[in-house]
Amino acid sequence: MDELTRVRDAAPEWLRHQNSAAETMQEILSKRKRTLTTEMQDMAAYLDVVG
Repeated sequence: MDELTRVRDAAPEWLRHQNSAAETMQEILSKRKRTLTTEMQDMAAYLDVVG
């Protein structure tokens, strides 16, 4: 999450079009056993990932 957040801050439009970023976010969501943090919810929405 930290790395995704840093990249979004540095290059938001570039990150939005990276399949690997969406795949990474999907993996985070699938392995998360607790409620998602606000940061995770925001990033999933930003990358258009449903989890």
